[in-house]
Amino acid sequence: MAVGTVVASGPLLNASETKTPPKVDGTISAGEWPDSARVGPMLDPVSGKVSPDPTDVWISYDKKSIYVAFYCHDREPDQIRGREIIPNSRFQGEDHVQFSINTFGNNSFDQENEFTVNVLGTQSENIAGGRTGKREWRGEWIAKASRVADGWVCEMSIPWQILNYPFKSNAAMNVNFSRVIGRSLFEQRWANANQNPLPENMGTWVGVNPPEPPKPKAQFLTYTSPEVTPNGFQNRVGLDARYAFTPQFNGLMSLSPDFRNVEDVVAGIDFVRTERFLGERRPFFNEGGDFFDLTGEFSYGRMFYSRRIQEFDLGAKFYGQLNNRQKLGALYTNNFDGQKTAVVNFEQISTPVSGHKVFGTFEGGGKDNSSYGASMYTRKDTIGFDAGFSAEKDGGSKTDTAGTAALSYQRPNIFAIARYSWVTPEFNPSLAFIPWTDRRGGYAYLTASNEFRKGPIRSGVFNASSSEFRTYKGDLQEGGWDSSAAIEFRNDMQINFGRSSYRYFGSLDDTAWLGLNFNISNRFKRFGVGYQEGTLSDQPSRQFDFGSSFRVGKNLDLSLRNTILTQSAGLPTETVTRQTVGTLAYQMSPADLISSRFVWNGDNLNAYLSFRHTGFAGTDYYLILGDPNAPTTSNRLAAKIVWSF
Repeated sequence: MAVGTVVASGPLLNASETKTPPKVDGTISAGEWPDSARVGPMLDPVSGKVSPDPTDVWISYDKKSIYVAFYCHDREPDQIRGREIIPNSRFQGEDHVQFSINTFGNNSFDQENEFTVNVLGTQSENIAGGRTGKREWRGEWIAKASRVADGWVCEMSIPWQILNYPFKSNAAMNVNFSRVIGRSLFEQRWANANQNPLPENMGTWVGVNPPEPPKPKAQFLTYTSPEVTPNGFQNRVGLDARYAFTPQFNGLMSLSPDFRNVEDVVAGIDFVRTERFLGERRPFFNEGGDFFDLTGEFSYGRMFYSRRIQEFDLGAKFYGQLNNRQKLGALYTNNFDGQKTAVVNFEQISTPVSGHKVFGTFEGGGKDNSSYGASMYTRKDTIGFDAGFSAEKDGGSKTDTAGTAALSYQRPNIFAIARYSWVTPEFNPSLAFIPWTDRRGGYAYLTASNEFRKGPIRSGVFNASSSEFRTYKGDLQEGGWDSSAAIEFRNDMQINFGRSSYRYFGSLDDTAWLGLNFNISNRFKRFGVGYQEGTLSDQPSRQFDFGSSFRVGKNLDLSLRNTILTQSAGLPTETVTRQTVGTLAYQMSPADLISSRFVWNGDNLNAYLSFRHTGFAGTDYYLILGDPNAPTTSNRLAAKIVWSF
């Protein structure tokens, strides 16, 4: 099948529209799927052969939903594993199946929607473009699972209305089906059944006639959050509104959003020479967040880093597919007493392996900073090329620039890249994350990996890189090399080790590390230790890490992470930095959780206790004693109630 100028080489599957939809109850009855398409064999990506534990798959659809069934045969049914009961959990080390669909049929991984179910029937979904956690906005779908004598069965019903799709007859959509066997972690796939999945090898579901999309409508979330502190009582209220202009393009407005009660990422204390990059957990920025990835993290920086926007009173964003080849994201926030921001990102997908984008950012309200840029990517067989450029202007200053170009090579089990970048001395866009400025140079990186179906080793990966960057005056800013390896054993143990040696402006960072992790595929009884020793910034240094997570009884989860960093300016003088993070969670039901977290950084301790009822349709509510993101424990009692209408 030709897509643009690239011939898609994945398998084809003829669509079958059913007149009698199957009953989704986790039981495949005789004659229940007669007018469904039978999916071809599921293959082991390592061997390319049918697994000795085969999987039967059926798919059909009507004007309401897509229906998928998996019959997972297993030679050792008593070893089937299922643990997670919380929706949208990760099913690591568990038996689970996944159905993925790209309704645009453009052989792009970015537009894949993934629906995953474990053997307990717990559901997890990843909607293309990103959606917030409220169930009414993520979309409701049905999945049921049950054990049978020779394995287990899963049935899914996915309504068309929760998908973004173009309305046309005889459509071609990309689909795939996969299964993971928990006891061995062996995977099976229908399409892309190799160790180097490529977009042009996605499967294609042909002859689909989807229903007419639902009429555009507005969805609303409103919250109230009363709280009591030593300073008195206050109550904050806010409103989010979401509107689907088309089935592929959405708008979101947020008035007085609640960020205070969102548990933030805990920044580590390990030694870094640049600003530490932290992930985003605030719903406004995660909704449609994929449409605002302006630049890759391994180039010269990220031209939009949402954490630069701390608070706002009014925010709006528009995001989605303009058509099957064009994507747009536009964002605006306004803090009435300060910061105003805007971000625009447009991407043109030419083929499954090529495209380009243009973008811009602006910050006002006390600052006058703007940036713009463009990037492109392409690949022919195993050789890829990408390049990007950005310019920034701050007030009346001159225009500063940054850019990059890279050549890459990939094949099963191997990926290599060589990249050149430059960042002028004054390049500093106010909404960006640019770890280094005043640099010119490049790096080379190689990774090789493999999985093994026999013997004590399950998988292994080796990484190596080397870089040299100099300032515009010619001084060495960064230069050196590093290498590392990780080996996973069949007994679920992992060992990782490595060595790194770099100089920064003449100062030496030279360290070696070793880590041991046990039960890596089971978070209910996982623990690991790590040790690093060497020189950091010309000072003798050592770091010890310990982490564990356990389930006690049926529903009580405990986790602990401890880091001790010791640096010496000259013995016997030492500086010791400690961080301990602990959590305690009791899962009363899939929707109800009591949890506590403490973060101990040296002399500062912050602890809080919370109860939440969330994850399903209907009213969400929270009760919080303390402040999740304060530096120290606070005397605060807060509630939060979220309604959808």
